[in-house]
Amino acid sequence: MSTTCFNRRKYLVLDSRIIKSAENVTLRVGTAHKHPANPLFGEDRPWEVRYDNLYPNVLFDEEDKIFKCWYNPFIIDGATADTPVAQRASVAYGNVSNSGREMALCYATSSDGISWHKPDLGIIEYAGSRRNNLLARASHGPGVFKDLEESEAAKRYKMLFASDVPAARHGLSVRFSANGIHWAEAIAIDNKNAARGDAHHTCLWAPELKKYVACSRPMGWGERRSDQQDAPLRPISRTESEDFIHWSDAEIVLDPSELERQYYVMPICRYADVYLGMLMIFNAVSDRVHCELSWSPDTLAWYHVEPGTPLIDTSPQKGDYDWGCVYASVPVFMADEIRIYYGASDDVHYGWRQGYLALATLRPNGLAGLQPDRPNLPGLVMTQPIVCVGRQLFLSAEAQGGEVQVALLNAEGQILEQSNPIAGEVNQTEVTWVSGQDLSAYQQQAIQLRFQLNKAKLYAFDFYG
Repeated sequence: MSTTCFNRRKYLVLDSRIIKSAENVTLRVGTAHKHPANPLFGEDRPWEVRYDNLYPNVLFDEEDKIFKCWYNPFIIDGATADTPVAQRASVAYGNVSNSGREMALCYATSSDGISWHKPDLGIIEYAGSRRNNLLARASHGPGVFKDLEESEAAKRYKMLFASDVPAARHGLSVRFSANGIHWAEAIAIDNKNAARGDAHHTCLWAPELKKYVACSRPMGWGERRSDQQDAPLRPISRTESEDFIHWSDAEIVLDPSELERQYYVMPICRYADVYLGMLMIFNAVSDRVHCELSWSPDTLAWYHVEPGTPLIDTSPQKGDYDWGCVYASVPVFMADEIRIYYGASDDVHYGWRQGYLALATLRPNGLAGLQPDRPNLPGLVMTQPIVCVGRQLFLSAEAQGGEVQVALLNAEGQILEQSNPIAGEVNQTEVTWVSGQDLSAYQQQAIQLRFQLNKAKLYAFDFYG
């Protein structure tokens, strides 16, 4: 028996630490549905020359009650400016001599997350005017987040980005803001081994480590394309900081081995006491990018969920808004769904592509679940000992045409309670017990839960009360 006794209210079953044993079950990614309003917005401003990967950072601000999006287009792209549309079919974008490129950080808001507004902020000059939604120029792959643990109001919003200034090209810097709109001057990171990069530099506060953690795709490790077999592949690196200014040397945490399955970027977030990674998979042969799922207990060791199965796939229809590439933001967890906003493009990574912001949704707690391998036989899942911290147990599962049954055991494995069957699609639905009692008698005791999945998929369970 494990010496660890987990003590929390919410458990995602993708967290393998909590699983003591499992029979006839496999962890499968959830089903994402692309929103019918897609694409939500596109390159409709003069300064939005090329969205490229977009690198969106989207959150729902609980204080302001609005959705906020920081995104990262090219505002200067010589190849696009110098090549008329009529000529692009005869020459590859990547083969055009580029007279100059610059990325910038833009800002948009929405009351519902579907209809977006790009406000005239009056902050940054572009083409002689400040009537635009630009927040910062010469900023490559900014990772922006609202730090709810920050006590200093002027540092509530944080940004990690690579500089597009030629003298410091792709060296990392940080900025702080009180409102996510007006940002203090950039502070260059002294440690050059904290990684130079030209991708999305996402970051968060890790409370268990009491440190900030950032993940990116570092430069210097290079990339391998189909005609460059000896060059290194694209990995994911990690760096950490106690103050968001001084960062550790970057270390590789995900290192690919296949030309067709390189790791482009991995936006990260923390939810239900686990760390989640939206892992973008770059196929250097097809030149397309899709999103898969990973998770970590500590931001150091990362585990790939059902490798090869997209969480958000590219469209099979050439010419669709997301046929070529998908670059996801971290999930937005709503009461009735999970939203994953993503940068979408209609052509391949090195192509003449049009870019957009798009949205995929999943059922609550539905990123990944355990389901039977052989559907005609039940799947059995036993948890490690966990502390019973509520009078009610709630489940999130899909059991249309099947059912879930739960047994509550003590730490020695003796059955104490049996549940009534749970059927249908349920989200945080209360488990009722054959005894007619709740779990008051087991408060703060070490218990185990055994789930029997009959043609059902289990996502999560929670204690309440």
